[in-house]
Amino acid sequence: MRQFRSRSFLLDDMKALVSLFWQICLLRRGPEAVPVATGLLGLVVVADLTLSLLLAFSVPDALLTEEQLAATSVTPLAAIASLLVSQATFAALIWFATHIRKCVGRFPATITAYFGCDIIVTLVMIIVVQLTSLLGADIVRALMLVIVIWSLAITGFILQRTLSTTTFVALGIALGMQIVSLVMGAGVTG
Repeated sequence: MRQFRSRSFLLDDMKALVSLFWQICLLRRGPEAVPVATGLLGLVVVADLTLSLLLAFSVPDALLTEEQLAATSVTPLAAIASLLVSQATFAALIWFATHIRKCVGRFPATITAYFGCDIIVTLVMIIVVQLTSLLGADIVRALMLVIVIWSLAITGFILQRTLSTTTFVALGIALGMQIVSLVMGAGVTG
């Protein structure tokens, strides 16, 4: 019986955590509400990386242009390396921003919130990509653009709360971080 209770407790904790990340994605709660624990951060990062890889390998050819199709000859190992570099770069940039603003103590909760929200955004993208045959490639591309903008808004919101800055500045920082991390990740694959 005791083992059942501990599993139930863990399930309740996971539900609460997913609910918290969802509330952050809706811009209702900030990263300061995220519990700080190394194990939790590790779990969230691994889950995010796993789902991001699943998304990368599940994009149907119908969504890609001829140039993108030609460039998709990247090996799975190179894709993993690219994703790892991109995510590590983003984490380093968040640390750098908290260091500059003298709020490094907020880094663990911020990075956990970022990766946790990215899990939700990635899950939404996976679902949308799977609807390509039903909705058509053009509608799915438009939805993906909306999701990317939503993701940028979430990151900007997290950075605004963490860095105690304005929304406009936080969105600019988020956009810059995204560009730098994507360029760094793409540099791995050539």
